[in-house]
Amino acid sequence: MTPKTKQPLSTTTRSAVLALPILLALSLLTPLAHATDNPPAAKPIAAKITGQNHTPAIINHFRVNKTDASKLYPGESGNSQSCCVYLPPQWQPGQTVTIEWKKNLNPPPNPTQEPRHPNEPLDEGDADNYSVHRSVVEIPPYSQFKTLLVHFLPCNQVKVAANNTIPYPYNFPRRMEEPKTCPK
Repeated sequence: MTPKTKQPLSTTTRSAVLALPILLALSLLTPLAHATDNPPAAKPIAAKITGQNHTPAIINHFRVNKTDASKLYPGESGNSQSCCVYLPPQWQPGQTVTIEWKKNLNPPPNPTQEPRHPNEPLDEGDADNYSVHRSVVEIPPYSQFKTLLVHFLPCNQVKVAANNTIPYPYNFPRRMEEPKTCPK
């Protein structure tokens, strides 16, 4: 038997064999190089929604970013909480929520006699008795939160705040009267 002689590797094969360890090392190091470029975005946190009605009107229905919340009688602070609006764990400048609400323009003498309809649509209702409003509201700075509190104020104004905000950004009277004319 004649011994087999080893054939020399072609130039292409030799280049591929030499490049393989280099490519393997680069593929292992590339993820480490990019690990700090763009850290993953923090997951939003669910905050419950509640309201405080500072007006003499009944807030028949309201929602925050299309999440429904309960009815509020005049001077009432949210007796219930709805779930949920999602906010980033850390406050960001310019952060807003959209508040929509339906207000009873002619509440009965004893407003607690009006039945609660928690899923009452915002777009339905007698135009002589109800008005529908929408406002985009900036969220004041917060460091932590569990609940987003919506304040309904005279002249169809609304403010929001995370309940754990210290110092709390607002100090509204529990109940306020509507002025004869509202600022434009």
